[in-house]
Amino acid sequence: MRWKHRQKLASLSADEYKEAIATNLEAQKAMGITANKLEVQTKPYGDIVYAEVSTKMTEELIDMSIESGLLTQEAVDAIGGAEAYMKNMNLEQVCAYLIKDGKLLMITAQITGGSSIDDIKDEANFVIDNVTLK
Repeated sequence: MRWKHRQKLASLSADEYKEAIATNLEAQKAMGITANKLEVQTKPYGDIVYAEVSTKMTEELIDMSIESGLLTQEAVDAIGGAEAYMKNMNLEQVCAYLIKDGKLLMITAQITGGSSIDDIKDEANFVIDNVTLK
């Protein structure tokens, strides 16, 4: 995620972090990234920012991913090129972000290939609800 405004992570509350995530997701909407759900949830270990995010692959997103090193041209070519990649590599993600002791803990579950967020939501929330922090 590229942050428009950098702040010390330790100084952000969960609500402020949620707003920062919302701002960045809105900026990435043109690239095919959409937050379907974004909220602060209270857990026994503290507040988290919970998100359900869909990513519809676009040429711009593929190019950005290659430039940043998250993806290689070889991986795109192995699937059949940009058109095939855009068709088959769309993502559905469940993410939980927790700020603790000035550090960010992020739990992410994702599924590709046109499946639904509902296919992973229960399992992802089980992990989120049962995380143990020391």
